Amino acid sequence: MVKKIKVTSGFAASLPSLQGREFSFSRDINLIWGANASGKTTLLSIIAAYCFIPDGGWTRLLKPLDFSAALRDGSINLPHALRNIAPGRCEADVVWDRTPTFFANGKDEVHNGCFADEENGSPDGMTNMSEQISALMSRFSSGATRINKIQKVVELLANVPDFNNVTLKPMNSVWTRCMTDQLAYLQVQPKRQRVTLLLDEPDRSLDLRNQIFFWSRLVPSLAAKAQVIVATHNPLALAMAIRRGGTVHQMAINGPAPSELLAEIIEALSIVEGSERHK
Repeated sequence: MVKKIKVTSGFAASLPSLQGREFSFSRDINLIWGANASGKTTLLSIIAAYCFIPDGGWTRLLKPLDFSAALRDGSINLPHALRNIAPGRCEADVVWDRTPTFFANGKDEVHNGCFADEENGSPDGMTNMSEQISALMSRFSSGATRINKIQKVVELLANVPDFNNVTLKPMNSVWTRCMTDQLAYLQVQPKRQRVTLLLDEPDRSLDLRNQIFFWSRLVPSLAAKAQVIVATHNPLALAMAIRRGGTVHQMAINGPAPSELLAEIIEALSIVEGSERHK
């Protein structure tokens, strides 16, 4: 699970919504809630980078190229070197227990295994994650298709990468050293701990009925099996999180509390409903 993050340097550290802030996460439902361009995706992407996910998909072993600067220095400080794959090379203090994490960033291009390229995969089959990744990462032609594919994630959470069963093929010394260090780092993970799902606006393209189904049924189902951290600006997500006692991080520094904001939204909806009745 991801327990907390604080961005310490880079462009993101100067964003009003992230500057000097520490974000703590609970074991089930967590919202990063705010307007467009408020830093939600940036924060989620930085978390993913420090969980060994440079773009999307599961936590995986990375190519030595991602740690080239650390290799030149003669030592690999993995958490520090991960800034190389973070947006804008941002540095952050991230508390993560190294349990495999899945990042759904909404892009088409993803890797599908523990390794950055399949030729170095493990014979145990745990590196073949194409079905899991396609469940959330593809751009679908319709909201109905998207909701059906997201549902599969509930069933596929049992098939997460198991780095304790990964074996490395002999290669050149630089590659072997880097991969060995990464593997040793990722093998230190708690037993029977919850995996983490990082979801970047997963409800886009859904109509209102499917949005209601997504936030009232699917997200709670996921949170029953995994830690869920979602970047969103959907008021339905806010209502669900408050009702279920989830953690809500509002990106607006001086904005109202989540419960007050939800009350404002409900009031606005009642005004719209009243105007419709008088037509």
